[in-house]
Amino acid sequence: MEKKSRAFLIPYLTMIEDFLAGQMAEEELQRVYQGYAVDDHTPMDPQGPEYHAVNEFFLDIEDYVEDPSLRRPEDFDDAELRRRAERARGEMRSLLAETGEEPPADPGAAT
Repeated sequence: MEKKSRAFLIPYLTMIEDFLAGQMAEEELQRVYQGYAVDDHTPMDPQGPEYHAVNEFFLDIEDYVEDPSLRRPEDFDDAELRRRAERARGEMRSLLAETGEEPPADPGAAT
């Protein structure tokens, strides 16, 4: 049985990797990732791992508050956003690998 393409994850993964590589600031990541997710009409099973990976990080970004004086207990800081971005990157890379699709080169990997 042929696996369904997950190439639609690549733009999300690219944004996360740009952030982790320092090419995108936290507030830009919030704006770009959430804007892309809202405008993305790719059909995803709400119970599927693709939806979980995309939506979980969407919610993570929503809970991030840049200004420490404005953070509530459920919000989190820069370090936690980075940890969650690393987790989302790992999930998305694994999902792409399962279908044999080539994710973009990891900017953090040794060359």
